[in-house]
Amino acid sequence: MPVNTISSPFVGHARKKSVAEKLATRLYDLARRVDDRPAGQPTTAHPGATPIVVVCISDTHNTKLSDLPMGDILVHAGDLSQFGTFAEIQDQLSWLASQPHPHKIVIAGNHDLLLDVDFVATHPDRELDRPGKGRGDLEWGDVQYLEHEAVDLMVDDRWIRVFGSPWTPRCGSWAFQYENGNTPWEGAVPDGTDIVVVHGPPKAHLDDGGKGCEALLKELWRARPRVVARLWPPCARKKSQAKLPDVAQNVQDDELLFPSWPPPDPCELISRRDFYLERLRRRKYRAPEGVFTDTPLYALYRLYEWLLLDHTVNLRNELELFWWARWPVSSIPDPGDQGSNPERYAVLSCIPALLVESFNERIRLGLRREEPNSILSLEEQLAWAASPEKFETVPEWTKNVPPLENVLHIPLSGVMVPPLAGMDDPDADPAFKEKNILMRKPHIHFI
Repeated sequence: MPVNTISSPFVGHARKKSVAEKLATRLYDLARRVDDRPAGQPTTAHPGATPIVVVCISDTHNTKLSDLPMGDILVHAGDLSQFGTFAEIQDQLSWLASQPHPHKIVIAGNHDLLLDVDFVATHPDRELDRPGKGRGDLEWGDVQYLEHEAVDLMVDDRWIRVFGSPWTPRCGSWAFQYENGNTPWEGAVPDGTDIVVVHGPPKAHLDDGGKGCEALLKELWRARPRVVARLWPPCARKKSQAKLPDVAQNVQDDELLFPSWPPPDPCELISRRDFYLERLRRRKYRAPEGVFTDTPLYALYRLYEWLLLDHTVNLRNELELFWWARWPVSSIPDPGDQGSNPERYAVLSCIPALLVESFNERIRLGLRREEPNSILSLEEQLAWAASPEKFETVPEWTKNVPPLENVLHIPLSGVMVPPLAGMDDPDADPAFKEKNILMRKPHIHFI
């Protein structure tokens, strides 16, 4: 049986889980506060922004709730009706349109038969499409209906993108259902989506013992929306009594032990530093689940996280770990982010310059990366200091990363240090300035 070795910067061991389980538990990370991201664009840090309140309901089945909390967006995740008739659905739409919420989003559920054109056409015995009482005769008011599509909402001068879809795996003869081998999810959620509204759960995510959809799970993990509103499985025999805080605690104690990379984009980390600091505090392993060897790229991602979260102690700890791992700085591979996330790519390309500056200063002081990681006698220290200097250099790929079109500001989280005056401020880090990133030079001296 082969034995996997563990390099010194890596701590602990990994255990295996199914892809579905790993992805599902991480969906709790998606239930995040919606902030001021322009539609389709990266989030911008705006500490003074007013929180956006999203009110989510589902399965009203002709019931008109009398105590809906106020919010900016009211979301109904399907099953407005019980039998999917015109009268039922129209009554629910009129009730929703009367609510005071500025924006109302609705998707269909498997019970809302009239809204599924194909179902109506293939089930004439249901007599759903009567003259004057078809889907086209419904009065929606200001309710916005989404059927596997997205809409951009303007909320307090901020764009919020919402994607909604009624589709669920087949279970009986209902509306908007698909066979397991013909799922509609791959690539369905547009980039930059903040809220996803679906009628059924993803696989292994409170799905009544496995009734959720694995394809939906993968799509949500790819798209990474901020909020996922969904119903219990349409064919569930009963609703689970598990409470979200309890399950979330299990997730924090289990899945958050491992990193998941690539890390979030810079503005997401900057705008939610407390949230991500808590996540990293629970992390136990330095490499993803199932990986037993640390790498220069993993170290680069960790440095990126601590840098953007403005955590000086852990940033310097990672610098020291990189030093003793003895990887050449020039060996850090290109993360290949230039197309998917140019801001993250630009920040990642600047970090090797910090390593080079920090390490070369130590080398000029007489330290050597080849020397033992142990207490040395004075004679041993002098002998190492007299050995040839081997200075570090940045990877070639970092030189080819273009500057950002717009300035990215990485502020400090504390209030004791005044903010930078601009790109001409002498305290602005020069490596980051080359990429049009404004950031005060961090503390990179760990010895």
